[in-house]
Amino acid sequence: SRFDAVVIAIGSRVSRDLDVPGRELEGIRPAMDYLYQRNRWVAAQEGRPARAPEPGRELTARDKRVIVIGGGDTGMDCISNSHRENAASVIMLDVYAQLLDGEDPRTPWPLPPKRTASTYALEEGGRRRWGTEVTGFGGRDGHVSHVYARQVTGKSSRDLTPVPGSEFVLEADLVLVAI
Repeated sequence: SRFDAVVIAIGSRVSRDLDVPGRELEGIRPAMDYLYQRNRWVAAQEGRPARAPEPGRELTARDKRVIVIGGGDTGMDCISNSHRENAASVIMLDVYAQLLDGEDPRTPWPLPPKRTASTYALEEGGRRRWGTEVTGFGGRDGHVSHVYARQVTGKSSRDLTPVPGSEFVLEADLVLVAI
């Protein structure tokens, strides 16, 4: 009786995608597909009811070179779970610029910062590349093998400017899109 509305904010189950060459390759998946399976695995280990993935649809980071695209909480969860599964390597590609020391003029008080300098996930391992935009994917036999990217500057994803000559390639067996 004291409120006019109740908001239930539990996150979106609708993922955003990347419109870049090679996106159709196997091994490039929405981050939540991976996290759903990891949550079900944990539930099964604890003896709670859990649906197993369909045979042939298991999604694992074990022994893989994992690239996480996106620097928010979902991406951080992908990093920590990949480490706990013993991924060969984990790299996060974050389109935003590296955080500044001290007060950040991009997010003046009382706004929260867009990113944190570190989290539990990065403390477990892996690394983050700031100011990085994915430009495409390469593959072998229909499966992702490379991520093509470049450094960018800008305050938001709407005003990114590529840094000339900054293109690079990363090897990948699993790409998790967490944007």
